[in-house]
Amino acid sequence: MMAVTMSQDTSPETGRTYGGMSAEARARSRRQRLIEAAQAVIAEHGVAALTVEQVCQKAELTKRYFYADFSGKDDLLDVCAEQLFSRLWDAMDGALATASGPKRARAAIEAIVHTLASEQASARLYSECAAFPRLRERQQRAIRDFSDRLAADVMPFTGNPPTGIRRDLAARIITAGSTQLIVDWLHGTVEADEVPAASTSVTRIAGLGVIGTKAVPASFSSQKAGPSLYQRYWSECMNDGKNALIASK
Repeated sequence: MMAVTMSQDTSPETGRTYGGMSAEARARSRRQRLIEAAQAVIAEHGVAALTVEQVCQKAELTKRYFYADFSGKDDLLDVCAEQLFSRLWDAMDGALATASGPKRARAAIEAIVHTLASEQASARLYSECAAFPRLRERQQRAIRDFSDRLAADVMPFTGNPPTGIRRDLAARIITAGSTQLIVDWLHGTVEADEVPAASTSVTRIAGLGVIGTKAVPASFSSQKAGPSLYQRYWSECMNDGKNALIASK
């Protein structure tokens, strides 16, 4: 009888080693191939064009393996989005750890822009989130998280804003506005170096308390405020703050 070594075991479900990899390692490898395949499709064709068939074809795996890890396309996109915003958070965190004083806001935005500029899939996913409810919700959650960090560690709030102004909302407005600038840059309507410059300026305006001179709409509760409202209010604050920024120099 011919001996059969473990590397010759062709059943991926036995838990044995095959091709030098354990069953767990093979499963992790297949999952990563599917994620990378999805990113490649997004980079080339965009989020809307993504299908299970395309992902499996590019990953060179059958649907059986796809559905062993993901319930469907949306589940896979959720994983891609989670990885994206984790990378952006890590980039911002690293920038804030090495920058100090007024340079921190610019460093954080530059880190995010650099991360997106280096990965076509990330850039397209980031810019197209708004068109898909689940991705939009994840992006908005990221904006809230980034805003909390901005308010706590970046914005000095050295001015004297009117009583009742919520500084966390001011930070969220700035983050949402910066997000829109980044999307505009990804679409080619804003130059890359304009994004951190504009974001730094409005952060400084907010830090001086200028952003608090315009009443925050009552609809700005965490449950009601949408990106268009944030962007409109952010733009109005920018216009109101221009003279104050010049005067503060």
